Amino acid sequence: MNPITNEVLLEKIEGLVRLIDEKFEENNKAHSSLIFQTTKTNGNVTALQRWVATSKGAFAVLSSFVVPVMLYLLYLHIAQ
Repeated sequence: MNPITNEVLLEKIEGLVRLIDEKFEENNKAHSSLIFQTTKTNGNVTALQRWVATSKGAFAVLSSFVVPVMLYLLYLHIAQ
C-alpha cells in the first residue's frame, strides 16, 4: 500500500471544498426562489385577510343598523 502524501491529501481536500461550494450554490439558488414565492404568497394571503375583515365589518354595519330599521318598519306595518 502506498503512503498518502500531502499533495494527494491536498487534492482530495480541494475536491471536497469544490463539491461543498457547488452544493451551497445550489442551495442558495433554491432558497432564493423559495423566498420569492413565500413573499408572493404572503401578499396574496394579506389581501384575502383584508377582504375578509372588510366583509365582516360590512356585515356588522348591516346587522346593527339595517336590521333594526327593518324590524321597526315591520312593527309599524303590523300595528296598522
